[in-house]
Amino acid sequence: MRFSSIITMFVWTFCSNHRTSWVVKLVCVSMLFQACMVSQYRVIETKWQRTGEDYAPSELNTEQVSMRHWSWGEQGRLKIGVENTSDSTLHIDLFQCFLAIDSSLIGYVSDTAEFPVYYGFCAARSDENWTNTSLDQETCSRFISLPKDSMLVFTKFVLHPYLRKDLNCEETYGESVLFEEVNSPARGAHGIGYFLGKEDTLRTMDHTFYVSAKRKWIMKQPNRVYAPENRANNYYIRAHTVHPLGTFFMLAVFSLSIHLGTSE
Repeated sequence: MRFSSIITMFVWTFCSNHRTSWVVKLVCVSMLFQACMVSQYRVIETKWQRTGEDYAPSELNTEQVSMRHWSWGEQGRLKIGVENTSDSTLHIDLFQCFLAIDSSLIGYVSDTAEFPVYYGFCAARSDENWTNTSLDQETCSRFISLPKDSMLVFTKFVLHPYLRKDLNCEETYGESVLFEEVNSPARGAHGIGYFLGKEDTLRTMDHTFYVSAKRKWIMKQPNRVYAPENRANNYYIRAHTVHPLGTFFMLAVFSLSIHLGTSE
């Protein structure tokens, strides 16, 4: 139903007959309120210890095992990409993989299947977007084997529920707020444990991150604001609000209905 039609129906119902059922009037008020509601978004920017370019195999990375992060999207689902360009099969040990938020350490494997791990494989050094890899659910296996020249993409955590208690980012006022690592409202780390071949000892890769910005609320979908190269380590949250024009129309309709009701 169009917004103008709802306004017309509301004014007619509320003002034409004082005996009109209050249930009908409340329904009309509810419909008008719903018509004025819109989604608003706030982007949370994070900075990780390294950027994607630092993970490329080099003289400093002789193992040729690298890790990438991706959390773009609503609430920030953290996807981890592990690339194996070594000559051995890599075995990810989920018992040694974790997400740490401040003083809380959360493991990938727990005693319940309530929050399973999702994972999938793609070719290493592929031109395709690794974040779009199709993921399957795994709830019981401890190890995930990654052949050479392959990439493992796995995920379990959504960042915002763990960070929100420190972010206080639901306020509906103010401009963007920027942070350095020393004054960031929320910090975290991600780590993986793995073996290169069956006879290897446990190896680990840990990377820290912190919230570097809370951007002001916007009403445009963040995908239209943030370029793809600026999305990888950021995420957004969604809230519902009354559009400023909707507030104006609601006040105008109520004023008109009161005026018409008292002038009879």
